[in-house]
Amino acid sequence: MPASVETDVTQDWRDESSYDYTAHLTVRGWAWEFLRRNPAFQRDLLTAFQGVNNLSRSAPSR
Repeated sequence: MPASVETDVTQDWRDESSYDYTAHLTVRGWAWEFLRRNPAFQRDLLTAFQGVNNLSRSAPSR
């Protein structure tokens, strides 16, 4: 799976060749393609990352 949930803005949705990679997607790959474009998922993931970063910064150093 891609590390980023952001949609690749360099892809032109009108250009069929921009989506050639989808011909070989598994069910899991298709699920990821839909999920990563979901604005609610993007917000929730950002909130989770921010929470982890806050915990990391507030953790006592050893």
